[in-house]
Amino acid sequence: METIDIIRQLCAKKGISVAQLESELEYGNGSIAKSKNMSADRMYKIAQYFGVSVEYLLTGKTVNETNDEMAILRQQQSILMQIGKIGQDMTEYYKRISECQDQLADLKKEYSKLESQKKPLATDSQDAVTQPDIFDMFGGFEDKLPFNKKEG
Repeated sequence: METIDIIRQLCAKKGISVAQLESELEYGNGSIAKSKNMSADRMYKIAQYFGVSVEYLLTGKTVNETNDEMAILRQQQSILMQIGKIGQDMTEYYKRISECQDQLADLKKEYSKLESQKKPLATDSQDAVTQPDIFDMFGGFEDKLPFNKKEG
């Protein structure tokens, strides 16, 4: 809604025409109705005449309505910033998990090398005893982690 439309509504509520408003404020005939860009002084005088804010003439909204909208927008912005922070934290979390998985894989390779270098404790291959593979003892725990589950 344009300012002139808001002024027309205010005039209608007061029971006067725009021409009467121009006359009462000592403006030239048609100076409000035909004005594309009204000066701040003129807007201020019109706002005072009707007992509204200049903001109301520009937007059709009261200061309280605008403040309420701004409060809601600030709350939305705060929530979106929190979501963004959580997203960053999650990204860092998954990056760290991936690094740990890589380190675990490297350790498993090193352990396998050491295992392959061990000599059996007995000379007969059927009686050979070796230490259990510590990685096998944990039995595929990586598959139980929620981020490793495959969609299916």
